[in-house]
Amino acid sequence: MDEASNVPRLAFVINLSIAEGTETSTARIQHLIHLFQGHRLPATWLVSGTKCARLLVSQRTTSSIATELALAVDGRWSDVDTPPSAFRRELTDRCAAVSIAADRAIKLVAGDPQTLRMRTALLAEQGISGILSTNQPEASSSRPLSCGLWQLALSQQIPRVRRFPKWFTNRRISAKQLFAASAVGETTLVAVDSAALGNSSARCLRAFEKLLNEVSWAASRDQLVVTTAGAVVAELARQHAVKPQRSILRVAA
Repeated sequence: MDEASNVPRLAFVINLSIAEGTETSTARIQHLIHLFQGHRLPATWLVSGTKCARLLVSQRTTSSIATELALAVDGRWSDVDTPPSAFRRELTDRCAAVSIAADRAIKLVAGDPQTLRMRTALLAEQGISGILSTNQPEASSSRPLSCGLWQLALSQQIPRVRRFPKWFTNRRISAKQLFAASAVGETTLVAVDSAALGNSSARCLRAFEKLLNEVSWAASRDQLVVTTAGAVVAELARQHAVKPQRSILRVAA
């Protein structure tokens, strides 16, 4: 990450975990994959099991565009009162299964940050380096955790959650809004709920496709950098790595 650059930075995190089911959801996922590949946009795909991981592999092309997976830590096994041994066993099994299905290591998990922060040692055992907060979107921020992990917050959500009556919900996130949100210095993480998006109106889906087109256009002209959550975590780790101090005696010599 070039700190001297003022170019806005975005990272998309697409939640597929709650859409693992019907043939209809499979078609929607395939459509999303094709959209991101067609626009040559990297992304982080959040899965809870092997079905979506295999689907992503089956749709993979020879493109060099980065595609990474994050594991959703949800369900009863992730509860705060789950014994560490049971959590370690379930996490190990799920990471191994998804890694084999996707033919790539799992470096990111997503879930309730307060619970996951209590499990950093167990996460680090599995090679996890980053936690994505699945709480309500908040101001973009990153924070270091114990055991060398980092926590990232999802600051934008597509589609937007309705908090007001229907007639107040016509506003949708535009590319300009994402660019503005990214101009504050940190990478803006955009959460895309595939199930909610798939159940949205045709107008909403067209708006999302238009957004990706605008993002792709800006990225192709170096007006925007589209990266992945994993790349953000790796860069944060490099920036904050402990550097060996030079000996005063060595300098004097």
